[in-house]
Amino acid sequence: MHNMFKSRNSRVQDYDNHVASSFRRPSNEDEDEVKPSEKVYNENSPLFNKTVPKTIIIAQQIAAESLETQLNTQKRNQYLAALIATIGGFIMGTTLGWTAPAGPMMENGQYGFQITVENISWIASVMPLGAMLGCPVMAGLVNKLGRKHLMIMLTMPTLIGWAMILWAKSVIWICAGRFLTGFSSGSYSVIVPLYTSEIAEKEIRGTLGTYFQLQVNAGILFTYLIGSYFNVFNLSVACAIVPAIYICLMFLIPESPIFYLMKGNVEKAQLSLKFFRKPVVHVQQELNTMQSALAKV
Repeated sequence: MHNMFKSRNSRVQDYDNHVASSFRRPSNEDEDEVKPSEKVYNENSPLFNKTVPKTIIIAQQIAAESLETQLNTQKRNQYLAALIATIGGFIMGTTLGWTAPAGPMMENGQYGFQITVENISWIASVMPLGAMLGCPVMAGLVNKLGRKHLMIMLTMPTLIGWAMILWAKSVIWICAGRFLTGFSSGSYSVIVPLYTSEIAEKEIRGTLGTYFQLQVNAGILFTYLIGSYFNVFNLSVACAIVPAIYICLMFLIPESPIFYLMKGNVEKAQLSLKFFRKPVVHVQQELNTMQSALAKV
């Protein structure tokens, strides 16, 4: 019996020694065994490639710069298209501001026929009358003919209106010309902001939305400056040149991708979106989002 208890105590002691050794701090001899491997793979070792972290950092910097450049390039065409399209607001501004410098000139007989103060009041007021008619008409046509096509088409009544003002034979000619330019101005106030909002990304949509009103104010200022130095004929010529330039610039930008999707032309919508998001090739996700939004309307 005594031998059995002695054997049992011996096994218990061996177990305790084993457990204690597992928590024992390594001795100096054990540390020396580990050190050679650390020395082999430390920073001073020829086997350690010290260029890998620097290469990764440089690659990350290049990727970040490339991404920043790409994002700037994506928005460049949007800014350019908005700047071109909102020249319609500049045309509206020249139409609005024309009567201020031209009124005294007309009273002085620069047209070769008598124009009274009452006539000038009618000439000034017929322009907003045309604009009031242009707004509802364009609201019904904008989804049928397209934003870009209508902006180009509206340069025709604008140029005809300025031509009637330039070579007017009576007050009625001037009023008719003002009515046509007013019709175009009211139409631009509907189409241009719509086009700008449809081509812009949400991050810059607010910024591009201010372009139209800035162009309107710039057009008014333009007529005041030109009118202070030139006669009524040259003032009208300067105003007529703007829509002629506008029609040429409009061919440089594509139609809104939203309009193409409304017409079911997905291929042209994708090409249009690629232009505005250039050089990003993968625009399918945004195109799908646009389609989903149109489906809910």
